[in-house]
Amino acid sequence: MRSRLRSALRLLDWLDEHGTVLGELTQPELEMWLEEGTVERREVRAFVMWARGWGLVGELVVPRARVAAPSVFITDGEQAEQLHRCLGDDLCLSMFVRLAL
Repeated sequence: MRSRLRSALRLLDWLDEHGTVLGELTQPELEMWLEEGTVERREVRAFVMWARGWGLVGELVVPRARVAAPSVFITDGEQAEQLHRCLGDDLCLSMFVRLAL
């Protein structure tokens, strides 16, 4: 929740620095602000949706952050080893059974 508030405040600060009021924010400006910062800026999405709902901004869209595909995979042998180790471990097995229920 705090990160969302911080992102909204950072966007409002940025708008103030550029002499723009919230109602005049354009999609290209929003995208420029998003690209200038880190992925945490995407937390502003909730604020933008709220502002749209109240008619304070136009049809602005904050794209969802891209989720990178995994870059490291385990081999079939490693997967089989982990499965055998888990099945042989009473604690691990009981946790697995509890999760399955």
